[in-house]
Amino acid sequence: MISPQTQYKKMRYKIWAVAVCFCIALLVAWTKAGVLQIKKGRQLLELSTKQAMRKFEVSALRGTIYDRHQNVLASSVYLKSIYAEPNKILDKKKVAKLLCQAIHKPLGFCEKKLFPKKGFIWVQRRVRPQISDAVKALDLEGIGFIDEEKRYYPNHFAMGHVLGSVSVDGEGIGGVEQAFHEVLEGNVDSKSILVDARGDRVHFYPYKNSEFEKGQDITLTLDLPIQHVVEDVLERSVKKHGARAAWAVLMDVRTGDLLSVANVPLINPNTPEKVPMFLRRNRAFSESFEPGSIFKLVTFAAALDKKLISKNTLIDCENGEMQVGAFKVKDVSKQKVITAQDVLHFSSNVGIYKIADKLGKEGLHRAILNLGFGKKIGLGLVEEAPGRISDYEKWGLARFVNVSFGYGIMVSSLQLLAMAATIAREGVYVSPRILLNAPIQEPHRVLSQQAALELGQMMEVSTKEGNFGFRAHTGNIRAAGKSGTAEKVDEKTGKYNKRKNRSSFIGFAPLDKPRLALLVVVDEPQGIAYGGRVAAPAWGEIMTYALQAYE
Repeated sequence: MISPQTQYKKMRYKIWAVAVCFCIALLVAWTKAGVLQIKKGRQLLELSTKQAMRKFEVSALRGTIYDRHQNVLASSVYLKSIYAEPNKILDKKKVAKLLCQAIHKPLGFCEKKLFPKKGFIWVQRRVRPQISDAVKALDLEGIGFIDEEKRYYPNHFAMGHVLGSVSVDGEGIGGVEQAFHEVLEGNVDSKSILVDARGDRVHFYPYKNSEFEKGQDITLTLDLPIQHVVEDVLERSVKKHGARAAWAVLMDVRTGDLLSVANVPLINPNTPEKVPMFLRRNRAFSESFEPGSIFKLVTFAAALDKKLISKNTLIDCENGEMQVGAFKVKDVSKQKVITAQDVLHFSSNVGIYKIADKLGKEGLHRAILNLGFGKKIGLGLVEEAPGRISDYEKWGLARFVNVSFGYGIMVSSLQLLAMAATIAREGVYVSPRILLNAPIQEPHRVLSQQAALELGQMMEVSTKEGNFGFRAHTGNIRAAGKSGTAEKVDEKTGKYNKRKNRSSFIGFAPLDKPRLALLVVVDEPQGIAYGGRVAAPAWGEIMTYALQAYE
């Protein structure tokens, strides 16, 4: 039997053991707390804040885009976006009813927004001022507002392809908006949102947009009044000929300023979500294609520059058919011995090959590169096509023949326009530009003055009645031009399809003192597809108006 004294001693040992364990545990807890508070306190605070707060970037207003006459092409405004904090709303049915009446939505729309247990949810973004004012006047609990940028294009369809658009997140999509995004974009700041353990937004910390600096404005070389006319002419041309599409590029040959870049079908950058992807391409910049007969100007320019021919040189076109190796070169018009000027007039493939043969593969290839083909013009737009010119050493006989009259190579509309402007400028190349304040690149001579002048005179013939391009008439103003018709490769068969053509007309005016160069392309017209019938009338109408409207 254990004595009371012995029991007391055992009990006292147990109490001390428990006390020691408690002190040790307390010491460990204090030590751990000290480490967390003193050593890791800042790190844990940052981690906690990071978990509870969300930040996202907010930009100030984008810069405004103007045309050369300071007409607004694109601008930005702040619109109110309506948000709700459902957890703070006591009478959700009442708020939902009043809110939907103000924003002109069915009751179910607002109930779907307000009844879920969430800390934050968007009700409607970027609403019209009338709607935001109506909601604000109701002073509804749990309903708030935040300013968000809205990009607006006041001319709607005009220049849609050139301007591009802006995404919900403020990023430029295509065209000028994307190319010059860093210039147009305003200062970027961040805004904070408090979230709960599930990541739902609990509280919104608004920012004051007055503290942000607006993006830079830019002025384009484009001329809005002329653009409207060009787009109208192209739309009528597409409708008349049942064409798939059309585009045109107009340039001041003296400065390289692009005055109009038009694509049909038109698109509205205000509603980019409604535009199919295949319609968004700015084909005037992005399309690489086989140019066909308008490229014969390059072969003529090179031969005249090397003084291998003159406009009166006689060339045997062999009645419109010539055997070259294993295949035949054929002409639409069957001519025999005619002058070089008539070779251009009748657009003889046989005649142009004989001229190219005088140059040789290397000579023709060098002339093509000197005139700016095979590389980007350098506007700074992401869509700009470089084209494709293969090395002349890889040209077989068939390729050499085809290149001489515009097949077997890929070029862009800008490159063709720059080539026409070079002829207009008496052999001096000037690069096109789209920013009005951008420096004009140093012009440089690529053709002799005599060759360019003679070729310009030869091109005038094609705008007189009875010739291939007489429909491109410009009234009493002398003009120079060349038509083209190129068969397209069928995507399914990989062969040229005679029913799918690309009709074009290129030239400049006035002939005696050139001011404007213009290219018109009509894609897949139905019926007779000759460039002189399809593209030339549109070219003449546009050029006539532009010469009168542009100073």
